[in-house]
This record gives sequence, structure tokens and C-alpha cells, in this order.
Amino acid sequence: MRPLIKNQGLRFLFNPFGGLSAEEIEQVIVPRFDKEEMLQRILDAKPKIIEFVGKQGRGKTMHLTLLHELLAEYPLVLLSARNNTLDIAALQTPILFIDSIHHLSLRQRIRLYKHVPTIVLTTHHRRALEYAIARKTYQSISFNSIDIDILRQLLISRIQLALPPTDNPIELEEAVLQRLLQKYNDDYRGILNYLYDEFQNNTI
Repeated sequence: MRPLIKNQGLRFLFNPFGGLSAEEIEQVIVPRFDKEEMLQRILDAKPKIIEFVGKQGRGKTMHLTLLHELLAEYPLVLLSARNNTLDIAALQTPILFIDSIHHLSLRQRIRLYKHVPTIVLTTHHRRALEYAIARKTYQSISFNSIDIDILRQLLISRIQLALPPTDNPIELEEAVLQRLLQKYNDDYRGILNYLYDEFQNNTI
């Protein structure tokens, strides 16, 4: 594949396609929703669940982290196959952010929905039936597509973040962006992993 970045002689401070801090995520993300409206919805007094749903690598956790950064006074729980326990009874919070809720059992999930008034979560599959059992209203936001304009904007923002301040606009090869989308479809994490390796090998 031909190089992604048209600009020559750039001197990077770090690999732009690696992990980012919560503050850096806020600088590069292209939100799938109106941020202010979402914050107002989370903070209103009505009990609810807001789910970010999609396959792995589609940006759900990044969006969850962005919202939590803006509401950091409330807890964020990051679940995984190795970290799949949660003391639900000890949670005394009106709002909870929880990543990868599928690592809890169905019984635990229902109990959590009933225990915490407002939950913002990520999931691979819609869980409307579970919310109905818990008698909670919900909003579902899908993470299942990415077009070339969004991909270009995301990558340029990452590249600019990894460079010293400059007035020169970053230009990307359109054909390379098209090939990345053809190969990875909407798997944003897969694209980043590929570009990270290419950067490390000095072929970007």
C-alpha cells in the first residue's frame, strides 16, 4: 500500500495511531451524537439506560470515555474477561458508566439496572428485553458505520496531535483511505492497529 500521508519530512512526537489519554480523545473524536444534548439527558433526574451498541473496535469505549471525562465525579467501570466482578450493592451513585457490560451475568445486569438510576454502557448486542425486565427506559446508539470523510477527519486529528504546532495542513492519500475502508469496513480499531504497525515500520 502506498504511504498514507502526503506531507513529507514530518517530525512526530509519538506514534499518532496508538492509545490516547481521555484529554487527547476529546481532541480527536468525531462524536456520534450531540455532546451537550447527551450530557443534559444523562444529568436529568429520570432513571434511564443509554447503550452504545456495536462490534468490537467501533469506537464505543472512546465515546464512553469522552462522556465520563466530562462527568468525572461519577464512577467508570471497565469490565473484561479478567475483570468481571462488580460489587453492585456497594454502588451508591445516581450515574454509572460501564464498559463491556456483557462480562456480567444476566442476573447481575438486571440487578445493576434496578440498583443504579442512570447507566451509560457499551455492549455488542442490543439489550432491550433486559431493560424491559428491569422496567427501565433506554436509548440505543449504534456504532456500525464509518465513511471516508469521518475516517479522514479522525486520522488527521490524530496526526496533528502527534506533531509540533504547525500551520501546514495535513493531506492524506484518498486511495489509501479507500483501501483501508474496503479492507476493514467500519473496524476503526483494526485500521488504527494497521497504521500503528506501519508507522513503527516507517512505511506510513
